[in-house]
Amino acid sequence: MAVQRLLVAVAAALLLAVAVFAEITKDNGVLVLTDDNFDEAIAANPDGLLVEMYAPWCGHCKKLAPEFEKAAKELEGKGLSIAKLDATEHKTSAGKYEVKGYPTLKYILKGGKALDYNGGRTAPDIVKYVVKKSGPAAVPLDSKDAVEKFAEQADVVVVGYFTDAKSAGATAFLEVASAMDNFNFGIVSDKSAIKAAGAKDSTVAVLKKFDEKKSVLDVGKKTTADDITKHVNVYSMRLITTFSAETSRLIFGGAFDVHALFFAKEMAGDLEAAVTAAAEANRNTMLQVHIPPSEKRILDYFGIQEDAFPTIVIAEMKGGGVKKFLYDGGALTKDSILKFEKDYLAGNLKPFLKSEEPVDEDLAAPVKVVKGKSFQSIVVDNDKDVLMEFYAPWCGHCKALTPKWDELAEKLSGVDSVVIGKMDYTANEVDFPGVEVQGFPTLLFFPGNDKSKAVPYQGAREVADLLAFVQKEATTKFELKGEEEGEGEEDEGDDEEGDEEEDGEEDEDAKDEL
Repeated sequence: MAVQRLLVAVAAALLLAVAVFAEITKDNGVLVLTDDNFDEAIAANPDGLLVEMYAPWCGHCKKLAPEFEKAAKELEGKGLSIAKLDATEHKTSAGKYEVKGYPTLKYILKGGKALDYNGGRTAPDIVKYVVKKSGPAAVPLDSKDAVEKFAEQADVVVVGYFTDAKSAGATAFLEVASAMDNFNFGIVSDKSAIKAAGAKDSTVAVLKKFDEKKSVLDVGKKTTADDITKHVNVYSMRLITTFSAETSRLIFGGAFDVHALFFAKEMAGDLEAAVTAAAEANRNTMLQVHIPPSEKRILDYFGIQEDAFPTIVIAEMKGGGVKKFLYDGGALTKDSILKFEKDYLAGNLKPFLKSEEPVDEDLAAPVKVVKGKSFQSIVVDNDKDVLMEFYAPWCGHCKALTPKWDELAEKLSGVDSVVIGKMDYTANEVDFPGVEVQGFPTLLFFPGNDKSKAVPYQGAREVADLLAFVQKEATTKFELKGEEEGEGEEDEGDDEEGDEEEDGEEDEDAKDEL
């Protein structure tokens, strides 16, 4: 009798479990998650689950959908899954992961720990990422043949050779292998296999199908995971990388924040030899990139005309901004390129800053038009509190802000201690502490008593909110008399959800243009 009751209980539990998991449906191969089934889906995928948290109205989400579905169907054949969650509908689950823009992709491990997905948004990129994450951090390789076959899988692979898998070096290597998603990692532990592969114990090799084919790092007792990561990042790149849509993520998402950009019709002959010499000399400090004439957006951004080919611009991307150092040393030779790069590394070059010419009309309206050449006089060389908008003419949010910015400036036009300004940051640039324009619009408040400590504005883009911010931050306190602060601040069509999508879109576009 007791056995019968036990069987009934077990059967009931199984039916309940089936009922719960049956709630996880699929849409073109993608698991459809809700607040009700989210935890069960994570538990059912103990190696981790890639989840796209999206909004139905989001343009980027719609663009990603077909690629995500292709990836899901390919992964099904490998016994793996990916999922999606409507974050506007199922806010409890989305709220656990601080979803602030769409789409947000997270690789969620059993127990709830989440890793940001920063890979490409094509089906092959997604498949490669999920396959790597769901398997061992480094694939065990037991022979020379296994290493050679492994190296054929991609242009770049990374192999660690460690007879002691528990050594500090092996541990650091596996930590790197787990963290770096854009490369396949393998590990060889058998002593004879290491010897047969022509390798040494306690080394890490970057194996590639270009340049010197193999770059080896000796791993000692003091070698850290950061040392291994740097070696992989540096030696996985070509000596000269040609810019394209396919390589842009590697270039801008890599370890180098200084790029020597060579604008040339082709990279060949004497020019290629000269640039290769510079790449070898400065391999650990800057990336050498060839920009062909087909990359019109890059040419426009750096202000380069084809009749100036070949030429160089060093782009320094530190602290969120971009500084440009232009070459004016005549014909490009090995010696002139090496000197230019050496001068930059020694701090002997000054950045080039774009600027429109200031005119009297810039100061006629309540909103002061600030140019690169007038930034110092209008913003810095005075004790006034200055609220600046850095905008782009094509930016939809900037256009929506314009009437509110004008109204704010009108309200404050009688306050001598406050300046409301704007700068077209596609035609002007400044090199000043705190000015890091990564998306549009960027709003910064420069206090009258210390202009070097700019305060970013991240609140609602309404007149009342902006006015309250200025009053709060003002170093010279003031009051507005005879006006209702809330007057004229009705939101004309600004959709909060639309803002989230477009904010992300414009941020990405701004970075892509660099």
